[in-house]
Amino acid sequence: MDALERTLQSHPEAKMIYTIPDFQNPTGRTMSLERRQRLVELANQYDVLIVEDNPYGAIRYSGTPLPALKHFDTEGRVVHLGTFSKILSPGLRVGWLCSANPIMDTYTGFKQMDDVHTNIFAQMIADRYLENNDLTAHLKQIRKLYKKRKEVMVQSIDEYFPAGIKHSDPLGGLFIWVELPKSLDAQEVFKKCVDHKVAFVPGGPFAADGTADHAFRMSYANMPEEKIIEGMKRIGAVLTDVMAKKPSIRLS
Repeated sequence: MDALERTLQSHPEAKMIYTIPDFQNPTGRTMSLERRQRLVELANQYDVLIVEDNPYGAIRYSGTPLPALKHFDTEGRVVHLGTFSKILSPGLRVGWLCSANPIMDTYTGFKQMDDVHTNIFAQMIADRYLENNDLTAHLKQIRKLYKKRKEVMVQSIDEYFPAGIKHSDPLGGLFIWVELPKSLDAQEVFKKCVDHKVAFVPGGPFAADGTADHAFRMSYANMPEEKIIEGMKRIGAVLTDVMAKKPSIRLS
């Protein structure tokens, strides 16, 4: 939050802060309660909006849920976004927005200009599902599924990846963040992994300053456990081979 305040001070023209406070993509990290409160305080102080993107918040399978940034909003400057895409179906591109009325009116106008309206058939599917099914029970079911897949991926990373590689262990969401020794380029590792018919998302595009070139993101959302294990074996074998050919690698 100190770094954010320095940025706001050096860029008084800033109008908006975008954040994913729960199980952030790509790292899987969750913003603490204190940082959430401080973020809203800074937005109030420096007169900027906050766009709180929360596609993964409902997929928590460990720990205590934290209040949304919108919970601390006293000036109508937090725009809260949600979606059915991560809890019902990836292809169901139906979401929602919660904001103060003046902002909502502006969004409505832009929405009408952009695409007239959201796919009515997809909205009907979501509406019918909510009418005829127990969403709470469904969320409980998918949390159990994702938790098990996450545990399998973490255990497989610990078993098959070479020593010195760091990884996250998220409390929810869909992603695990892996950090290689900084002398390795995740993009180059990615190319070798593709030759072994396994892939991940290199970290470079997630950071404009090059600080994530040695990292990558993996998702456990869409694969059964046996394929997760096999995938970690293949990536681990590639990493072992790459690191063996670079004896100067520093594990830091």
